[in-house]
Amino acid sequence: LQLAEALLGQELMDSKICLTEMLMRAVQRDPKDRPFLKRAVSTEVASQLEAAMSRIKSPSAWVLKLVQDVTSYAAREVKAAAALRDVMNKKSSEASAPDAIHLLSAAIESAREFPNLATEVEAAASLKERCQQRAHVIALLEAAMHKVRQPMSGEQEEATARGKREGAPLCKEAWLFRAAYLQKAIKEAQEASVSVSKAKRLLRDLQSCANAAEAIGRLTKVLDDASGRQAGSGALKSAMMLAEEVAGSLTAISAADSGGVAEAAELSEMLKELMGQVRNRLERKKAAEGLARVHATCKAVSDLPKL
Repeated sequence: LQLAEALLGQELMDSKICLTEMLMRAVQRDPKDRPFLKRAVSTEVASQLEAAMSRIKSPSAWVLKLVQDVTSYAAREVKAAAALRDVMNKKSSEASAPDAIHLLSAAIESAREFPNLATEVEAAASLKERCQQRAHVIALLEAAMHKVRQPMSGEQEEATARGKREGAPLCKEAWLFRAAYLQKAIKEAQEASVSVSKAKRLLRDLQSCANAAEAIGRLTKVLDDASGRQAGSGALKSAMMLAEEVAGSLTAISAADSGGVAEAAELSEMLKELMGQVRNRLERKKAAEGLARVHATCKAVSDLPKL
C-alpha cells in the first residue's frame, strides 16, 4: 500500500479501495506496454519512488517489479524532458544552425516515446520546423551574397547590349540587376526575421558600383566631347561633381578587408584616372579662357607684353 501511495503521490484515505484499483489510478501503459505514471514526473518524484522502495520490507514481487519499472521509466522521462527543454531554451539564432537543429531532432526523438511529454514534443517539433525554414532562408541569402560578389561578365549578368559593348563592370544596368537580385533575398530574409545587416552593406556597395559605372560613363563622354570642342566647362564640372560624390564611397569599398565587390578597386582606379583627366582639362580650359580675355583687350602692338 505504501508503494501504491508513492505511485499516486498522496495518502490513501479510503482503505476500502483495493490495491489493483489504486495502481490503475496511478499507472498506465504506453504503446509498448511499459508502465508509467499518469501524473507529471519530475526529479523529485523519481527520488520519492526510489526512497519508497528502499523503505519497504519484503514487498510483493509483482508490485515491486511494477514500481521498479515505473521508477526507471520516470528517470528516463525526466532526463529526456530536461534535454528537450535545454535545447528549446537556447536562442533562436543558435537553433538555426545545422548542428543545433540536429540536437533538437535528437532531443525530440528521445522525448517522443514518453506520452507525458507529448505537448512539449509537439512544441519542439514546431520550433524545429521554424528553425529549418529560417536556416533555409539564411542559406539562400548567403548564396545570393556569394553570387553578387563574383567577378562580373556580360554572359553571367544577362547584361544589356550596351553593357556587353562596354564591358559588364562599366554597365550601370548590370550592377542594378545584381542589386535587385540581392534586394529580393534581403526582403525574404527580413520576413523570416533573419539579420540582414551584412547583406545591406553589400547592397550599398553594389549601388555605389552602379553609380561609379554611371559616373565613369559621363566622364568618358564629356572628355570625348571636350576633345571635339563640344563640351564646355559646365558639362565637365557637372560630371566632376557626380564623380566626386561617388569616389568616397567607392574608395571605402575597395579598402575594406571584408568580402566585398570584386570590381570595386578597379572602378575606383578608373574613376580617379578620369577625374584627374577632367581636372587637367578644366585647368587648361580656365587658362585658355583667361588668355582669350587678355587677347580680347589687346588692340595694338603696345599691348603685346600682356600676352
